[in-house]
Amino acid sequence: MKIKKDFCTLVPYFTVISGHMEEALSIADKLCKISIKEEGCLFYNYTVHKNIIHFREAFVDATAAFAHIENIRETVANLAEISTRSRAEIHGPRRELDLIEDPRKNTLLTEEERSKQLELRDVGGLVGPGVDYYYSNVNSTL
Repeated sequence: MKIKKDFCTLVPYFTVISGHMEEALSIADKLCKISIKEEGCLFYNYTVHKNIIHFREAFVDATAAFAHIENIRETVANLAEISTRSRAEIHGPRRELDLIEDPRKNTLLTEEERSKQLELRDVGGLVGPGVDYYYSNVNSTL
């Protein structure tokens, strides 16, 4: 399958509290089932190492990533009750990541939509300590 060059990936890591791994994996499975049905989702899965669940998520663009965060907010809140987000990476072209880091730069949105994306950015843990942005070279070939 050929995908366009300017997609975005979200890569959160959750450290599961001892004794809660079975429940956390059940929630992770639920997140996969919800997310893969989203219109802008290219890929969604997770891996496990010891007590860490590492999600691998790819979306067509920043707008799809925001839609995803809104869609899974409640389910991630359940995961947050039995884990902590220990790290998060966001990968993609600068123009898309700039919109994630500061949705106010998205002139295609209304003021209300920009405000909502700012809220989702914060709720989704897309900024702050432990979040790293990696800018891709969209001029490279896939």
